Amino acid sequence: MQLNKAYVEGHQLTIMGDFNIDVSKNTSDSQCWLESMGDLHLHQIVTESTRVTENTSTLLDHVFTSVPHKIRSVKVPRIGISDHYPTCVVFKDSFGRKHSHTTIKDAKTTYYKTCVEDHKGDSKKLWQYLRDIIPTNLKTAPSSLRNNSNNSSISDPEDMCEHFNNFFSTIVNQYVAVQQFSSNFDKLSEMVNSRINSDDAFSIPQLTEEEVCSYLRNLDTHKATGLDGLIKSQDFEDVNLFNSSISD
Repeated sequence: MQLNKAYVEGHQLTIMGDFNIDVSKNTSDSQCWLESMGDLHLHQIVTESTRVTENTSTLLDHVFTSVPHKIRSVKVPRIGISDHYPTCVVFKDSFGRKHSHTTIKDAKTTYYKTCVEDHKGDSKKLWQYLRDIIPTNLKTAPSSLRNNSNNSSISDPEDMCEHFNNFFSTIVNQYVAVQQFSSNFDKLSEMVNSRINSDDAFSIPQLTEEEVCSYLRNLDTHKATGLDGLIKSQDFEDVNLFNSSISD
């Protein structure tokens, strides 16, 4: 049934295996078998005996194909650990190698699509699959960036980093500006209150000037600008000038 469907749809067919029918002999079984394969335009390309004993020589292992012109060679090596010799078929590159490459590529695509669908809520797993898919040799930094605001080119490494920082620190505001969000936090409040005991208390201790000063001096200046807009080390050359207003 599957063979008939594949034949009608015009697929290239190759069938091989131990069919236990000796096609080297002109018998009713072999003729019926060959005629059945011939109805599907399949050609038997093995001509050597595949099972040889002291008294018999039979061709029981067959390879039928609809594309005999794409067969490079057929060999039956006189070796093996069983009573059947192995049957080897080599396809030309236009069919064998390219077809295998396409099959492997399609299988990978299906596999990773399934993985992504099954782990949509698991960011750790998603990043793991993304690292598998993305080539690991793409580590070359860009030599320049285009500033869309004035259509200019940015090539200085420090200016490029600043441009990236500005982009990622403001992208949330650009997204929020076009979204309509509800300010109803009843469900959030209900969830939070359900997990807090009535005896629990929460308070924020007052910060000292020394704590503010220490925190500012130890900020990672390589990270993107935060909502406070403070990232550069020169912003904190003399934190004592303004740490009082921040701590109050």
